[in-house]
Amino acid sequence: MGIQTFAENAKNGWITMPTWEYRPSFGVDSPYILQPLKAILDGQQDDYLRAFARQSATFGKPILLRWGHEMNGDWYPWSGARNGGALPDQYGNLQKADGPELFVDTYRYIHKIFEQEQAENVLWVWCPNVAMTGALGEPWNAISNYYPGDEYVDWLCVDGYNWGSSQSWSKWQTFDEIYAETYAQLQAINPSKPMMIGEFASSEEGGDKAAWIADTFQRIPTAYPQLRMIFWFHINKETDWRINSSQASLEAFKQGFLDPVWDAEPWPALLP
Repeated sequence: MGIQTFAENAKNGWITMPTWEYRPSFGVDSPYILQPLKAILDGQQDDYLRAFARQSATFGKPILLRWGHEMNGDWYPWSGARNGGALPDQYGNLQKADGPELFVDTYRYIHKIFEQEQAENVLWVWCPNVAMTGALGEPWNAISNYYPGDEYVDWLCVDGYNWGSSQSWSKWQTFDEIYAETYAQLQAINPSKPMMIGEFASSEEGGDKAAWIADTFQRIPTAYPQLRMIFWFHINKETDWRINSSQASLEAFKQGFLDPVWDAEPWPALLP
């Protein structure tokens, strides 16, 4: 992630929204193995954080910064599940689960560094995954427990996918089945902040992807009015998420954007 890339984006008139991932490498004897976020709070990353904050400020143009996304899952080292989880006794308030508490404090810590470096052009995107089920659906891991506070967040965000039957554990889901519950939870956190989908897409396996795309474009403007930006995950990865995974899917996507509600405004007008 670099400012040069951001400059190229700006030349093309694109929105600059880096997804900033924390990928620490600790030795087996490190005190941060079980709670890697503590290394940030202990100042181990300050030089890097301040350098990037200063570069961001110098860039000048708005940057939508999505740090620590999908923290309510268990697949990233900054997640609550991999920073103490539900245990309350290794960090901070003994009445709170360590995982969410550590994430919130780290988010605020990084945000304050950017404030100190006067990176006022950075807009903060807080982005959980859609509400979790199973062991990660326990109350300690509720999305609201990870919210740093209105003064630290400019955009509410959520990620979620229609995996279809591409995985042994997955099934076909409508857009509403994926997003309705989490959208309501984000509205409850703050009904006035702008909201985006940071990552979404559909598999071709297990249903009609073209029909799913068409239904999604129809549903969002009427049922999800707080959503102001959406980002399709256009990659062939765990399954073929691409817009053009089939000709029918591509045509449905093109047709969806013909609706005047999707007419693009100059993107600074989308800022909160």
